[in-house]
Amino acid sequence: MALIEMKRLRAVALQSQRRALLRQLRRLGCVEVETAAESSDFAGEEALPQTVAEDTGAQENWAALTQALQTLDQYAPPEKRPLFAAKPQMTQGQFYDEQVLHQAVQAAQQINGAVQEMNRLAAEQSRLEAARIQLGPWKDLDVPLDYVHEGPVTYYQGVLPAAADLRQLEATLEEQAPASQLEEVSSDSEQHYVTLLAHDSCKEEALAAIKQQGFSPFAMRDAKGTAAQWSAKLQQDIDAMERQRQQLAESIGQHRQDRAAIEQAIDAYALAAEEDRLLSGMARTKDTVVLTGWLPQKAQPKVEAILEKYGCAFSLEDPQEGEDPPTAMENGAVAEPFGAITAMYGMPAYGSLVDPNPLMAPFYITFFGFIMGDVVYGALISLICMLGLKLMRPKGTMRQMLTLFFYCGLSTMVAGVLVGGWLGDTIPVFTKAVLGKEYSIPPLWFNPLDEPMKMLMLSMAMGAVQILTGMAVSAWRQIKQGQWLDALVDTGSWYLVFAGAGMAVLGLSFGVWIAVAGLAIMLVLGGHGKKGIGRITGGLGKVYGITGFVSDLLSYSRIMALSLSGAVVGSVVNQMGAMAGGGILGVLIFVVVAIVGHTFNLATSVLSAYVHTSRLQYIEFFGRFFEGGGRTMTPLENNTKYVEIVEED
Repeated sequence: MALIEMKRLRAVALQSQRRALLRQLRRLGCVEVETAAESSDFAGEEALPQTVAEDTGAQENWAALTQALQTLDQYAPPEKRPLFAAKPQMTQGQFYDEQVLHQAVQAAQQINGAVQEMNRLAAEQSRLEAARIQLGPWKDLDVPLDYVHEGPVTYYQGVLPAAADLRQLEATLEEQAPASQLEEVSSDSEQHYVTLLAHDSCKEEALAAIKQQGFSPFAMRDAKGTAAQWSAKLQQDIDAMERQRQQLAESIGQHRQDRAAIEQAIDAYALAAEEDRLLSGMARTKDTVVLTGWLPQKAQPKVEAILEKYGCAFSLEDPQEGEDPPTAMENGAVAEPFGAITAMYGMPAYGSLVDPNPLMAPFYITFFGFIMGDVVYGALISLICMLGLKLMRPKGTMRQMLTLFFYCGLSTMVAGVLVGGWLGDTIPVFTKAVLGKEYSIPPLWFNPLDEPMKMLMLSMAMGAVQILTGMAVSAWRQIKQGQWLDALVDTGSWYLVFAGAGMAVLGLSFGVWIAVAGLAIMLVLGGHGKKGIGRITGGLGKVYGITGFVSDLLSYSRIMALSLSGAVVGSVVNQMGAMAGGGILGVLIFVVVAIVGHTFNLATSVLSAYVHTSRLQYIEFFGRFFEGGGRTMTPLENNTKYVEIVEED
């Protein structure tokens, strides 16, 4: 159950081969590459060794391509793909095809250029529309906006606050500037729109009078003709710009055939940008770069072959004290998917003796199955996951989760046969309501709704087995580490207590003495390694730990609770569907209600089973032997979003 052993990689590569080397290591997908800042080899240096920033423009191209693809999604949405559509496959040579990448970048530039022009036109349209709105109150004025009166009379056009009394203002002008004339063009709730003619002999007095009332001149730059004429001209310009925007939108839509190339280029430039980041952080000389990292011991031959091919000077060594190698796990087909569950909790420390995945797998599958406990639900879960695995060809965490739920679906089917779950109690409810006679498939073991105490005892029994297994693993780890006495006190004594108590319940009188022997070991040796009163209190603390076991065991009652809740909801759904009675209409209503209700129940039950089964592993099981503190290995891989890179034929 040991985790994967790691090798420390140190290599010096030629500058000219650096990017090709990284791509070959990426293809292997098993080497974690570090920058100088991340490498422990340079941790003691006062200043990092020389690094040179590398920028091939990949990040900028990636950003432009991503923006272009988002625009395409808006103006030329892709055809709907099947639910479980797989990524298109291509070789590495096809993936990095310069012609395709150049075509994609050009298309992205044209798309983004069109978007920029559309945005500029939209901004200009907004400006013109605002100007057209400003002209609205002046449309009835037949004086050109650019009119300048010649001679001794000056023409003014402007606005007054709505609070200004125009009649009073006219009287004031008649008194103070008799050679002037104020005309109201229009008014609204905020302003009066007016014109003023004033002779030079009283121009100053007229201006003083209207400014005192809050007069502001109105002028529109470059306007020609009357307000109505200019407004019509602005509307023509707005309409012309809208036609340009439509043409640009159509030109964007014509790039729908470039979608595949753009998606491929996004993946290619994303990987190239990562290469830029790594290479920019690597120590180097004029002609070489220093590459450090980690790889699994079993991958050593393949990595050595690549390094030798590219003429590297390298060393592969075991981790030294003070280094922080990553943690990676390798398991069989059944246990491997459970690495996703472990990773969410936290990776085991490197060098840990216990790999939790194979230990957790049977318990997780069993707990999940009995929480769901329905043959049809299990078949649906496994079918959906199997289709996802076959058609999508997922990798990484997605593949692990789909495989995990596939196994859990199978266990749900088995549990459903044992407890009689077939879409809840659909069969007896349906046959009674429609046929008038009840038929059912009896459980091979028992029905939790009829015998909830038996389900509770089963939950507790499964919990007890897991707790005892966790204790046994902890004892094994302590023995391997030479802590024999700790194993005896922490686990062996409890095994004696539990075994003795069980024998006593079965009527074997000597079981009491076995249990007493276990308690005695706790009291006498529980405080070993401590001094003074600690020797006594340590033993008492061990004995008091029985309350913790009871609490932990009660936690497993959630298996019963969730199992019953799912069964009850399913039964309620069936009863609701059967309320319409028999006949064709009754059958149709039952089918519709069953589909909707059981879909909801399936979704909520899967979520509950996943969350609470994981919780039982994390809290009740892992806490007994799990050595945390490890970090997940992040190898250089072809992590692509749109295409799948495959080996050359």
